[in-house]
Amino acid sequence: MKTKISIILIALMAGLMALTTESATAQTIRKGGSVYCRINNGTIYNGSGSQIGEFKSGSIYNSSGSKVGEVRSGTIYKSGSEAGKVNSSGKVYDRSGSQIGEISSNGNIYNKSGSKIGEADHVDAGLAAAIILFDVFK
Repeated sequence: MKTKISIILIALMAGLMALTTESATAQTIRKGGSVYCRINNGTIYNGSGSQIGEFKSGSIYNSSGSKVGEVRSGTIYKSGSEAGKVNSSGKVYDRSGSQIGEISSNGNIYNKSGSKIGEADHVDAGLAAAIILFDVFK
């Protein structure tokens, strides 16, 4: 009887650890209050749950596997060219140095007018800026 209880406890603990790991890796970006995309273990899904791309080693790929963007040390590249930067305080600048938005430490995303346009839960600021402010998937 003790063996069965031990096996059941181990199975339950493994299940709880799997749930904890899943929630720790899932990230969400909201735009206008709706889920814009989810990122889970590098795979990017749109709000409907369809895969739209991947984020691997700083590069962003569309669903066809073509590289559409890159995030390196706060610099965002779109279609091979520098599109802008995110500084350490979350301010987002285009390639000419004009501020086009901000991603606050709590994950709120603001446009250049200071209006809140979205939220990024546990998402790298550079990746969130590339997806929302620089539209790398368009």
